[in-house]
Amino acid sequence: MGKAQLSVWQSASGAVLLSALEVRLPVVLGRHGPNDAGRLTDADGKEVLFGSDLATLSRHHMDITVSDTGGATVIDRSSNGVQRKMPGEPNTMLGKDGEDHLPIGSQRQYETVGLVIEINLPHASRPLEAGSTGQKIYAVYDSASAGRPKAIDLTDGYLCLVRDANSVRMERQIGPSAGDVLQSVKDARQVCLAVVGRDDDGRTVVLPGQNRSVVCNRRALPEHEPFALAHMDTLEIGGMDLRIMEEGGEQPIVCVNPDCRQMNAYEVGGNCRYCGTRLGDGRTQKLPLGT
Repeated sequence: MGKAQLSVWQSASGAVLLSALEVRLPVVLGRHGPNDAGRLTDADGKEVLFGSDLATLSRHHMDITVSDTGGATVIDRSSNGVQRKMPGEPNTMLGKDGEDHLPIGSQRQYETVGLVIEINLPHASRPLEAGSTGQKIYAVYDSASAGRPKAIDLTDGYLCLVRDANSVRMERQIGPSAGDVLQSVKDARQVCLAVVGRDDDGRTVVLPGQNRSVVCNRRALPEHEPFALAHMDTLEIGGMDLRIMEEGGEQPIVCVNPDCRQMNAYEVGGNCRYCGTRLGDGRTQKLPLGT
């Protein structure tokens, strides 16, 4: 049985009802109880309630099952309809008992009865373990001064992203842990959006300094909780894109969809694992590691 992370928020206000809840598939989503709360029930029997006064949510609204290929299948069981959201395209209605298939490593959003339901499937990339392979780990960003991608070595020390009055700057910091570095920046009365570097287990992690200040692969991360990163992960921090790459790792390409811009393995004729845009069409940016 596969695992997934589910987030739910209100489409109008953006109020978060569930944030990156890890569940084991299959999952049933629907309405429950006298307060008309939403309810998620997973394969382990875990039951999570969220929100209230969701009277238009059906008792059995949506199923999220394991697909034959190991990804997930979303099935619309509702009376009011479930729509798939695609960046830059109109929403697509699934229809009663209609299905949508998500491959491993994908992230997708669905809109229904005033709610947005985001499903994130963990991808197959292994966690980066600095030092275990002898390969260096980089955060690649687009340099305005150089006019090309540049890379920052993350193997030693920590990279801090600090918000100033009108911009976000990157600083290199030395410290015993990402948490200690984050606290030292805050003690200096600076707004630290995130710290990126290695943890005690040798993994490369990002530690958000504020709630939803870091978006990894189009999913907002909670504050003060380390999140392990892998080759080809994309971080959006303060309007800046940082792409995590391992020296010698598979060369990625960047989705051409301006609302997506996520990294994918180079597969000519394939589709972006996040938004479905066709890859390798001549417009897609093939991203070098750079120096």
